[in-house]
Amino acid sequence: MNDINFLRLRSKKHEIMIAPDKDYTLIVVQDPYADKEKS
Repeated sequence: MNDINFLRLRSKKHEIMIAPDKDYTLIVVQDPYADKEKS
């Protein structure tokens, strides 16, 4: 059986990571350039 373990999407403004599990789904939305803006 082929199940999705981890999904990563990246756009110009955001990076979205989704990790589904049996009991919960972890979703992270972040700015991929956040560290670069501080420099």
